Amino acid sequence: MSEVQQLEAEVRRRRAELEKTATSLSAKLDVPARSAEAVHRLHDRATTPAGLPKPPVVAAFLGAAFAAAALVWWRQRP
Repeated sequence: MSEVQQLEAEVRRRRAELEKTATSLSAKLDVPARSAEAVHRLHDRATTPAGLPKPPVVAAFLGAAFAAAALVWWRQRP
């Protein structure tokens, strides 16, 4: 392999590496897409296949609502 061919191969390799880096950075900087993906993952974790909330999620929500109501009640008493 001649020196020119070696240099061309090196340029091709570095271009491929640069393209991979640019693609990776672009994906990291795409905040709307990353946010949508995070919401989708959270929705999948919090719901059943039928789309209904999972019982632990309902229990956590009700517990938080009860705690907030109790705190408001406790803060308003004389």
